[in-house]
Amino acid sequence: MAYLKLLLSKWPQKEALEFASTYIPKKYFILTFKEVDLTDHEPGNFIRQIHSLVEEGYIRWDYAMNKTDEAGEKLYQIKDIALTIEGEKLLRTLSWLSTATPILIGVISGLLIAYIAVKI
Repeated sequence: MAYLKLLLSKWPQKEALEFASTYIPKKYFILTFKEVDLTDHEPGNFIRQIHSLVEEGYIRWDYAMNKTDEAGEKLYQIKDIALTIEGEKLLRTLSWLSTATPILIGVISGLLIAYIAVKI
């Protein structure tokens, strides 16, 4: 889980969210959000500020679309990406495979070389 968080923290939130939602099924991770209070912005800048935050990937489109008419509403910014139990199992499996694959390749290569040497 720490590796996934580290990987996603290296990217801007928009790219991290796109990666997570594209390549990791939603049952494997949970996004948590923190409130962003935009009440101190001038009313004319409110809509621009919302669109800017949406374009940068900091807030969800569905939430922004419901709240843009109500100036002074709080929006939500991505706070954390956490794995579900299924996500942790998947990450452990992938971690094991990434460790085991080079060993298996080495063993298979060694057996292949030994087989070729015996045949010659």
